[in-house]
Amino acid sequence: EKQAKDTGEYIKNYYDDNNSPNQVMIISSPYKRARQTAEIIKAQIDPHYNSTLTEHLFLGEQQFGLFQGLSIEECEERFPYEHYHYNIADKFGGKFFARPPTGESRFDVVSRVTNFIPFIEKMSYEQQITDFIVVCHGVTVRALLMSLFGHNPEWFEFEPNPRNCSVRLIDYEFDDKGYVYIPEQRPRKSREKIEDTDEEKDKEKDEEKVDLLTNDNVVKESEIFKIINTLQQEVKRLKSAMG
Repeated sequence: EKQAKDTGEYIKNYYDDNNSPNQVMIISSPYKRARQTAEIIKAQIDPHYNSTLTEHLFLGEQQFGLFQGLSIEECEERFPYEHYHYNIADKFGGKFFARPPTGESRFDVVSRVTNFIPFIEKMSYEQQITDFIVVCHGVTVRALLMSLFGHNPEWFEFEPNPRNCSVRLIDYEFDDKGYVYIPEQRPRKSREKIEDTDEEKDKEKDEEKVDLLTNDNVVKESEIFKIINTLQQEVKRLKSAMG
């Protein structure tokens, strides 16, 4: 909450020091935490500048499907077959195109977010909105920048996720100024020391979630074949016993 307030204060001060906007539209991801952040930012700038708040489904974070909220080790343990094939896709097609089972690849997120851009154009034309504040998520921010500026997949993989409540500025000349504000980040608690409410525990787990789109700790091909071979031997044994 403090980070969101600090960010809202930064945006208010930015408007004070630069040309005041005619109309501001804050567009949020439908995720709960993004909504809360957008509401706090709106409260910080509303006494000074007129703003409207809405949300857009296409701004949601990347969906990891079966791997959602799991560490790499947990994926290997619960879904060894799916994780193996995910890593094969990662190896031969690259992280950008590898799709978690029942989830989205980063390519899918870029495709989804690209369909959000016409909404910006429509609001600018129909409601004369001059400034847009988009509140979303790390992968979604990168996807939006990639779509807006025509970056390639290599840029996407090199570009890090932003820190919480950071501000990336694209000015009226459609020039990407980069991250112009990064609020102080709260220290993360170790898993052994977390004794908060269930909501806080879920929040910590979400923040500490391992990026599944890495090559670290991948399931080795030989281990998968051992599992398959064991299963095949068991099937043969059962068939022989039934015969």
